[in-house]
Amino acid sequence: MTAHVDDTDLDALAAQVRSSPRLDEQELAGLLKAARALDERAREKLVGHFLREALAASLERRDRGLDVADLYQEATVAVVAAIAESITGTDSIEIINAKVETAIAVGLESALEEAAETKKVEEQLIHDANLLSLARVRFRKEKRAEPTSEELAELLKWPQARVEVVLDALLKAQAMHDLDIVEYLDDE
Repeated sequence: MTAHVDDTDLDALAAQVRSSPRLDEQELAGLLKAARALDERAREKLVGHFLREALAASLERRDRGLDVADLYQEATVAVVAAIAESITGTDSIEIINAKVETAIAVGLESALEEAAETKKVEEQLIHDANLLSLARVRFRKEKRAEPTSEELAELLKWPQARVEVVLDALLKAQAMHDLDIVEYLDDE
């Protein structure tokens, strides 16, 4: 995954944030009261008020594995959830500010950790697929036959279930690659 966001995407996010005016404490208190009285528009304005914080926090983390648009989406979800929770209680604006800030930070860090873990798993799968591919070639060269998953498991000293998962992914990737080549040649 690249940590890149198109300037157009960033401009669109900034325009969305600018579309919600910055509110002072008195305006926030009035909106909070209305939102607690189930005024949906007031709740939306409260959420809009915190979008600046969501974008700022997203921009601070843009070089950590997810692009700004994805981070902003996660931060926005955190804002919506924090506001929804806060309007059901008796929290003051100061406490809501802190809760929203914490929710954004936790949401973004969680998304970044998940992205890092996904990347790690993908890299391990690629590594394992390369080893499995080499083992298949070696086996075919020595035995002049296609290896079974049991034979590959023995050769690689892996559990058979791992061989089957990696082999399935490898064969699917090879089939997709072959299909791409055929489609490319058909377009020529």
